[in-house]
Amino acid sequence: MRPIVDGLKEQFDADIEFVYVNAGAGKGEALFDHLSLSGHPAFVVFSADHQETFRALGPVEEPVLRAAIEEQAPSS
Repeated sequence: MRPIVDGLKEQFDADIEFVYVNAGAGKGEALFDHLSLSGHPAFVVFSADHQETFRALGPVEEPVLRAAIEEQAPSS
């Protein structure tokens, strides 16, 4: 999944903030608990006003993740 996410980050980095979290340590573990994420990989997309718009646990196909991100990216 990392190559897919890295590719999307490269494409959308100017408009979307990508945050990578290690669920097994420190702040990452606390964040997983706070978001009630029960496994990994986990993907959560938020709108600019901090509303969750997409959530997935486990592997996600690139077109699905791309569509969730594109919904939040500012229009060109």
